[in-house]
Amino acid sequence: MAAIVALDGPQPSPGPGHLARGGDRRPLVQQLALTACRLGNDPHNQEIAQCLLEAFAKNRGFERDRLLLACVQNTALHRKHGDFLECGRRFDRAMVVARLA
Repeated sequence: MAAIVALDGPQPSPGPGHLARGGDRRPLVQQLALTACRLGNDPHNQEIAQCLLEAFAKNRGFERDRLLLACVQNTALHRKHGDFLECGRRFDRAMVVARLA
C-alpha cells in the first residue's frame, strides 16, 4: 500500500508477476479489496475496484486475470483531490471507539 500512496510506479507490484507465475489469487484479491476500501475519498472510485473484484469472482474466462490488473491500476491511479486516506483514518478511529465501548 505504501507504493500506491507514494504513486511509486517502478515499485514491484504483486499483480502481474504473481499472476504470471500462477500464484494463488485469493491473497491478492483480499489485499486489493482491503486497499481499495482504505484508499479514497470518493466512494465511486472504491466501488469501481469492488465491482472489478466481483466480476473476477464470477468470471470463468481465460483472461479474467485482466480484471485484477485493472483493479490494481484503478486503485493506484484513480484519485480525487484532497486527502485520499481520510476515510480510512476515520474508520480506524471509529473502530477504536467501538472496541473501547
